[in-house]
This record gives sequence, structure tokens and C-alpha cells, in this order.
Amino acid sequence: MKKLLMLVIILLLAAGIALYLFPQTREILPDAVRAPVSQVLPPNETAVYKWKDAAGNWQYTDTPPEGDIPYTVVRVPNDANVMPTEAVTGQ
Repeated sequence: MKKLLMLVIILLLAAGIALYLFPQTREILPDAVRAPVSQVLPPNETAVYKWKDAAGNWQYTDTPPEGDIPYTVVRVPNDANVMPTEAVTGQ
């Protein structure tokens, strides 16, 4: 039983290393495995995509930008309370 567990762990580790070192192998994976980040996150987190538009302004969206625009995925906890600061409210 321990040998089987070790074999499974080694195979999963080898697959992860192969996907990291050879990104072109990701294209052969089924769409279900290559799910968007928002579908892979835990249910208590949301993915927000942060990127700069052509004018240099920061954009925050729930979908990645189209084309080859570089972006960053920001993981936002759903249970976080966001309150405006004194500078915004003037109080």
C-alpha cells in the first residue's frame, strides 16, 4: 500500500514538473483541466484580473483581458469587509 502511494505521489510530481518546464504540454490537456482561475479558487475567494489599458490606466475586471495584454490575478476573499477611509468620506 505504501509503495502504491509513493508511486502515485511520484507520478503526480513528475506531471507537475513536466507542465511547469514544458508549457506547450498544457495545450494537450482537456478544457476541464485547464479551467479559468476563477473556477479553481476555493468558494470563499474571487479572482480579480488587474491590468493596464492602452492609456496606462489600471483596470480591474472579473475576466482576463483579451489578446496578449499582461495581467495579474488578485485573489480577494469574499468575507472581507471593505470600508472607505476617512480621506474618501471626509469624516
